[in-house]
Amino acid sequence: MSEKDKPKQDKTGKDSSDKVDRIMMRRSKERDLTAIEQTIEEHGFQSAEEVNAFLEGMSSSGKLPEWVPQTPLNRARELVYDAWETPTKRQRVKLAREALKICPDCADAYVILAEDTARNDKEAQKFYQAGIDAGERALGPKFFQDEVGYFWGILETRPYMRARVGLAQCLCWMGKHQEAVEHYWDMLKLNPNDNQGIRYLLAACLLVDLGDIESLLKLLRGYAGDISASWLYTWALVTFIARGDCLEARRRLKRALKQNPHVVPYLLFERRLPKKLPQYIGIGDEKEAVVYCAEFGSAWYKTKGAIAWLNSVLSGKREKHQPTASVQGIPEVFLKAFEHGKQPSIDKGSNQNERGNMARIYAFKVSLKDTPRIWRKIEVRGDQTLHQLHKAIFNAFERFEEHLYAFFLSNKPWDSSTQYGLPDPESEARSAKRTKIDSLGLQVKKKFLYVFDFGAEWWHSIELLSVREEEVVGKYPRIIESQGEAPPQHSPYDEEE
Repeated sequence: MSEKDKPKQDKTGKDSSDKVDRIMMRRSKERDLTAIEQTIEEHGFQSAEEVNAFLEGMSSSGKLPEWVPQTPLNRARELVYDAWETPTKRQRVKLAREALKICPDCADAYVILAEDTARNDKEAQKFYQAGIDAGERALGPKFFQDEVGYFWGILETRPYMRARVGLAQCLCWMGKHQEAVEHYWDMLKLNPNDNQGIRYLLAACLLVDLGDIESLLKLLRGYAGDISASWLYTWALVTFIARGDCLEARRRLKRALKQNPHVVPYLLFERRLPKKLPQYIGIGDEKEAVVYCAEFGSAWYKTKGAIAWLNSVLSGKREKHQPTASVQGIPEVFLKAFEHGKQPSIDKGSNQNERGNMARIYAFKVSLKDTPRIWRKIEVRGDQTLHQLHKAIFNAFERFEEHLYAFFLSNKPWDSSTQYGLPDPESEARSAKRTKIDSLGLQVKKKFLYVFDFGAEWWHSIELLSVREEEVVGKYPRIIESQGEAPPQHSPYDEEE
C-alpha cells in the first residue's frame, strides 16, 4: 500500500482524515450485532416467536444485552472491535497484534495490519492472504459448502470477506487482473446480495483492464436492476461496443444521462476531477459521477468512436459538443485517476441504506403474465411502500419511460376494490405511495397482479415467497435473482425520439 493511500496523522498521532473514523464506525456496529446474536444463542430459544419477543423487549428498553466473550476467537474479535473505535493507527496495530496472540484465526486483525502497516502492495497481499487463511480455519470447510449464497449476512463470514476483497484489490493494483477477477466472481457466488459492492470492482476490472465484454454482459444481466452510474453508463458503453450505434445503445445511454447527468462534464473535461476519491456517494449525485469517471472513464477513450457517439447523442442538448478527433489516446487523468482508490461507501439516505435496524423482509417473485419464464425475485422491507416495489420492478425489467401503474390485491384485473396506484381524484385506487407492505397483511404464497402502462398493459403476476425478520444490511428494494432477458419497453420499430 503506497504512502499516499495511508491516512495522514497530526502531531498527536491521530488520523487527520475522517475516512478511517467513518469506516471504523460502520464496522464497529458489528460489536452490537455480535452481542445480540450470541445472547440469542446462549438463551437457546425454541421458536421464532421467542426470539422476536426478546428482540422487541430489547428494542423497548433501548439497552443492548451484556455479553462476555467465552472463546479465544470471540475475545480476539473484541480487541478488533476496540481497535476499530480507537483514533490512532499505533493503538489499532497494537490491539490487532494482541488479538492474534489470543487467536491466530482472527481474520480482521490481519486486515488491520494490511491497512495500517503494509509499506507496499506485496506486504499488504501477505497480510490479506493470512486473513483469508485465518477466516477459512475459523469457518471450516463444511461452512463453505453449506452457506454458499448467505455470506456477509452471517456475521462470522464478514472478516473473511473483508480480507478477500482486500487481496483481490491488491492483485489488481499489482497487474494480476485475472486472479483478481476469479476472487470477485467467487465472492459474488458466496454473497449474491453483494453488500460490499464487489460487482463494481469486477465490472471495472473486466472492462478497463481485461476488455472481457462477454463476461461483463453476464455480470450486468445478473444485477439488471442496479441504477447506479457505474451500471447504467457501463451498460450503455458495452452495448455500443457489442452492437454499435443502435437504438438499444442510445436508449441505455439516455437512461444513464437521465439518472446521473453529472457524469458528462467530468467525462468531457468541463469539470476537473478532484484529487481524492469521495468517501460517500449518493445515487444520481455529483460524487457518484466522480467515482464513475475515475474508475471507468478510460474505457470510453479506449473504445474507438465512443466519445464521438456520446457527443452525437448529446448534440440536441449540448450544441458545443460535436464529434471531434481532437482527443488522441487516453487522457492521463483517466489512466490512474485515483491510484489504489477504494470503493466508497454508498450513502443513499435512511430509506435505502440502513444498518442496525430490524425489519420484515418480503421476498417477491415477479413474472411477466404472457411470458412467465421471464421473472425477477425482489426483496422489499416491510416499512417500504407499494410505490417503491413498483420502482424496483420498473428497474428490474429495464424500463426507462414512466407510465401509470396499478396493483390488484385480489389477483383480478381491474378490480377497483383492491386497486393501489398513483393518487388520482377520478379513480377509486388507494395510494401506492402511502401504502406500506407491512400494512397489507400478506401471507406467504399470496398472489396478486401488477400492471404497468395502461396503454400497452404489461401485466405481471406477483407471488410472496417468504417473509423474515432480520437486521437490515444494505439497500432495499433489491433484486436477488433473475431469469430471462427483459423485453424492450417499446417495439424496436418505434421511431427514435
